Formats: sequence, C-alpha cells, structure tokens
Amino acid sequence: TIARSLLTRNRAIVGGALYNYAYDGHLTTTISRSAITANEATDGGGIYTFGTVHLIWYAGGRATLDVLNSFDGGNAADLGGGGAIAVHQSSPPFASPESPQVPPPFGGSFANVAFSTLSNNAAAFGAIAAIRSDSSQARRCDMMPPFECPVA
Repeated sequence: TIARSLLTRNRAIVGGALYNYAYDGHLTTTISRSAITANEATDGGGIYTFGTVHLIWYAGGRATLDVLNSFDGGNAADLGGGGAIAVHQSSPPFASPESPQVPPPFGGSFANVAFSTLSNNAAAFGAIAAIRSDSSQARRCDMMPPFECPVA
C-alpha cells in the first residue's frame, strides 16, 4: 500500500514510478490519497502492472492495481502505451482452440481507478492502456468501490 505519498520525477524502462509485477500468486497494490507526477518510461509512464499466465501449469500471477482518491498526471510513456497506467498480461504464445488461454483467476492484470484524476499524461496510445491480452482489463469506476467496477 502506498498512501499519502508523492512519487515524482522518476525514470525507468517500464513503470516510471511503480512496477507492479506478479509471476505467481496474487499481488494487489493500492495507491491511496497520493500523487504520481512527472515520471517517464518507455511503457507505463506512471505505473506498469504486469501479470502472467502459465498455460502448462494452469497457474500464473494475478496483478491488481487499485488507485483511489489520487492524482496521476504529467507522466510520459516515450514509445509505448499508458502515459498514466499500462496494464499488461503475458500469455503463452502457443494457445489454440484445443489449448485456450487460461482465464482469471489463474493470472492476468487488472487496474481499478476510482475517485481519481488522470490528467496531462502522454503516450503513443492511451492514458490507460490494456496491452496484448484477453485477460488484461482496465476499469473506470464512477461513484462505486473498485471491486464493483464494470468492465470497460
């Protein structure tokens, strides 16, 4: 949990201020009453959240990001997506109708944004970008807790 904090003027390849990664199991990161500003990365200027799916083991890492009552602005993703937040989920390259992608709860990436401001972020595509996956979801919540968000 990150609360009542300022994450500013950081630079990374992915996730300028925060890299939220789950290889196995469940990882939930909550950012509350905080500001994420003036960060830069190739992907996910402010925040990069990443979960994995392992088709062979029917397992994976489920990465969840909750941003509540916060400001995410002035961040930049130089070449990729998600000036404010990039939501990425890795899946095996050999999926087929006989071996479909494993759906959550086995893995995936989720971002819930509620009662927050995303402003003045720059990216090749999207202030919030859900990248390369059937299991990646970005949710926008209006006047409801993150766990009740409709899928956008």
